[in-house]
Amino acid sequence: AKVAVLSHVSHIGNYSTAQLAMSWAWFVAGAPDVLVNRWETKSPSNAILMKEFHSRLRTQRLAGALQQSALNLRNSADYRHPFYWSGWILIGQ
Repeated sequence: AKVAVLSHVSHIGNYSTAQLAMSWAWFVAGAPDVLVNRWETKSPSNAILMKEFHSRLRTQRLAGALQQSALNLRNSADYRHPFYWSGWILIGQ
């Protein structure tokens, strides 16, 4: 895989170490990049961001696709608050 997307890893021990452990596991498995959500959100904003992110991957690099997807949520009326879009981080190359 070119990128692994981890969206809900809090069920594995301590939430702060779970992200690190799962990211490391994917790097060892050969994934060059891991996209991680730093906190759980039960909002349609995650689905919107992921749908747009994956759509943008066809024409953009990972960081640019994530940035543009987050900016679109930030500029929307319903999901303007950082809680909805700032939790996603890209780790890797």
